Amino acid sequence: MFLKIRPDSTDNHNENTLKLTLEPEADLPDDPQKLGLTPWNGLLRAVKAPNDDLAGKLGNWILTAWRGTDNRIDPNAIEDILVVCNYSL
Repeated sequence: MFLKIRPDSTDNHNENTLKLTLEPEADLPDDPQKLGLTPWNGLLRAVKAPNDDLAGKLGNWILTAWRGTDNRIDPNAIEDILVVCNYSL
């Protein structure tokens, strides 16, 4: 996943302040694993590592994003989000 943050919002919307989870809708855990964000070519990059728990989890997924404990994300801060999905048989 790649996030493009508007230049005027990077002080409070960055890899240290943004939190993300990505989980299958059919099997939402009580405590989902947060995705780590790292800077990459002017974007923020996050990876959902493949593992046996994800096998056969086709269907709808839920992306949750927040900033800190009580801070909402400014919708104008995010310029674009790109989710790249990969599968193999």
